[in-house]
Amino acid sequence: MRHFCRHTQKLLCNGMAEWGPVFFGVIVVDEIPFIILFPIQMSKILVVDDDTDILTVVEIVLSMNNYSVKAISRWEDIPHSIESFSPDLILLDVALGGADGREICRQLKNSGETQHIPVILFSAHYDLVNNIKGCMANGLVTKPFETSYLLETIRKNIA
Repeated sequence: MRHFCRHTQKLLCNGMAEWGPVFFGVIVVDEIPFIILFPIQMSKILVVDDDTDILTVVEIVLSMNNYSVKAISRWEDIPHSIESFSPDLILLDVALGGADGREICRQLKNSGETQHIPVILFSAHYDLVNNIKGCMANGLVTKPFETSYLLETIRKNIA
């Protein structure tokens, strides 16, 4: 019997569902190969920013680092996204068009259903950043940000 294991970032299963990342192994018995798949649980991050360019960059960076990402540009979609995606962490812009991310964070932290979800605020507006203590955020990342700092802050806040 021969076998080997590999790690792959994405796998399309029957053209219907995306798994990723997975470990897969091939076991050869009597010259017949058998493929065994072992899905890896990925942490889920909800990213909320009204700047679609930032959303795209953050989504790429997080996906490349084995996070499952849901990116939304409308703050009104947060409740539905939390319910349908069940994020392990929320990355929330402070200055959203028509809403204040600090107030959204405060509401999330005061709700029994969402208070357990770590919220990391991020913003380019330094005057808003200085005023975040009352919203109970778990972390803060200022724009522009180093991707290494963003990833480190996320890792520190995901159990």
